[in-house]
Amino acid sequence: MGWQWSPFQGQRRIELRFDRMGRVAALTAHLAEQNQTETFAFDATGIHYKYDERGNLVHRLQNGAHAHFTWDLFDRLASYSDDKLKVDYSYDALGRRLHKHSVAHYWDRPEAGTGWNEMQRVKRQRELNCGFTLFGWDGDTLAWESSPPRDDGDTGRTVHYLYEPGSFVPVAQALRKRPIVLHRQPDWRQREYDFDQDPLWQTTMPPQAFDTIAWHHCDHLGTPMELTDPHGNVAWAGQYKAWGEVREERSEWAKQHSLGNPIRFQGQYHDHETGLHYNRHRYYDPNVRRFVSKDPIGLVGGINVYQYAPNPTQWIDPLGLARYPCDPCSKYDVGTYDDLKKRSASGDGLDIHHAMQSKPAGQVVPNYDHQTAPAIAVPRPEHLRIPTIKGSYTGTARDLLAKDIRDLRSRTGASNECLQRLIDLNKQTYPGAFARKLPTCELST
Repeated sequence: MGWQWSPFQGQRRIELRFDRMGRVAALTAHLAEQNQTETFAFDATGIHYKYDERGNLVHRLQNGAHAHFTWDLFDRLASYSDDKLKVDYSYDALGRRLHKHSVAHYWDRPEAGTGWNEMQRVKRQRELNCGFTLFGWDGDTLAWESSPPRDDGDTGRTVHYLYEPGSFVPVAQALRKRPIVLHRQPDWRQREYDFDQDPLWQTTMPPQAFDTIAWHHCDHLGTPMELTDPHGNVAWAGQYKAWGEVREERSEWAKQHSLGNPIRFQGQYHDHETGLHYNRHRYYDPNVRRFVSKDPIGLVGGINVYQYAPNPTQWIDPLGLARYPCDPCSKYDVGTYDDLKKRSASGDGLDIHHAMQSKPAGQVVPNYDHQTAPAIAVPRPEHLRIPTIKGSYTGTARDLLAKDIRDLRSRTGASNECLQRLIDLNKQTYPGAFARKLPTCELST
């Protein structure tokens, strides 16, 4: 049994029930107004996972089906194979995925002839949606993907992805029914590099029109819930489970244009071949709610090196390295101490400073609780310059807050607007401590 607190739902009690094998059989969330129970069932055969000595998943047995994973020397997924297909991957020097190439398994029937076997092989490729996909990047965000024609009836395609500025939240995708044009590079190994002979610098590409565009509609996490076509009709819709599993629906317009949505949680790209989500530095498995390899930054990303997030409705991990809240704490944010602490991410360089300072405030404010007390997020170097009040305090709450505000104004970069919010929050939280006492007078008779 345990407790959770969420700014969306408040406090709730979590109760777990276990079966004789020690597995979770049911989870009940006791909320303020209702109880929610989720039950769990387990396959008698189970799902088995095997990892190598570096912590990478190398074998998965699920419902009798075997899947094999191979990894390169940098712990990046190099290939995947099961009884249906095989996929190979490559990456650039920064670890960003450059391509994936999937091939369906097909065993020729010698008696059927070459033509028939080739036709069946192409059919199998189409059924499993196999082929070659090239990826282009803008920093850590996926800028485009492009595929050549997969058979005689295909034209190839290129999809460009647009995002909200400075984020991983998708805004739109633009489709062109042609593969992207690549330039053949000269072999510079046998001669000195010549700028004037490099086609990348000497070729001017004219602007190319898109065939269609679709718009993303995302939830509070930045996860796409719908795509709409140029006329505002829903082209793609997804119904998600908490940890990223999704049931998709596409309109006839989307099917006609071969348009879908591979983007999941922020920074994730769904690979239909494996069911995994490519998450920049790692791969995430929504079925087991964790990554399939260890965190490249080790314990810096958290004590659980396979964990995606403690709560998928409030946290994201766009790079596959370290989770942080979807409403992250920013410099000079004002709020309660526990809320700012929850929103603060490891490595953000911020300290949460009580204002009023908690030690003296606990001496002069009735029912003072440092967890719910007003606070401000301050850069660590500035926080170290604020003097700490030690020992007994005999002043008033008003005097204490005034001193804290003076220190914050002189030793940090907090604006007057932020400091005013901090003053107002203190007065709202502790109205009795800041109530003005009316002067008293004595009447003589």
